[in-house]
Amino acid sequence: MSEPVKGTERSRELQAEAMEAQHEVLDRLMRSIAERAAAGAPKPELSHLLQQLESQTAHHFQEEEQYMADLAHPKLDTHRIIHRELLAMLQRHRSDFEAGTGRAGPNLLGFIKYFLGAHLQGMDRHLAQYSRSLRRPSSGLRRANLPTSR
Repeated sequence: MSEPVKGTERSRELQAEAMEAQHEVLDRLMRSIAERAAAGAPKPELSHLLQQLESQTAHHFQEEEQYMADLAHPKLDTHRIIHRELLAMLQRHRSDFEAGTGRAGPNLLGFIKYFLGAHLQGMDRHLAQYSRSLRRPSSGLRRANLPTSR
């Protein structure tokens, strides 16, 4: 009976590692957009970066929701709503950018930094803590020797 638990725990660990790698990709994209916008990058370059951010964000949200479902996270429904809203806002900002002059203004850059960035740094960190809490020694399961941070 302990083998399926180990497999489940290892699966959770791998999912968490994959999400952390996705966070790093998203963080790099957000920084690149801000840096390239500050450097006066041409509209096609910024447009491409924004498209990548939107695509990677949608993929990350989908993966994260599956992870939460696998954990039976009690706030999955709320998290899904937040994801839909954040993605819709990103799509609106991208659409406004495409229709505009090609300059990334403070509304777009602020959204990326404060809303999307805050979600990745805050709510998703909570998810990692929640996952770790499922490995409580009092549950009768052997505690895995996993690194707590990278």
